Amino acid sequence: MPALRAHLAVVETWSENLVSVSWSDSTSGRYSEQPWRLCIARKGGICALTGASIRRGDRVYRPLRKLMSANAGWVVLASALKPV
Repeated sequence: MPALRAHLAVVETWSENLVSVSWSDSTSGRYSEQPWRLCIARKGGICALTGASIRRGDRVYRPLRKLMSANAGWVVLASALKPV
């Protein structure tokens, strides 16, 4: 689980459950216009944006799994991300 917080901003809302984000952190690198989807957390964790606890069942955004990016394991609470 990541120990550091990331710099993350919504670039564009593509649909009700899919957003494009700009992402950067010191361990995973930088991504621009990376697609993230809204889903339900399957396990607990830490919000990469706020550092808040994530519990199983919380609504979260995560990178699309098919991309297999370096930040694929990071999640952000939906309440912390403000779609545009």
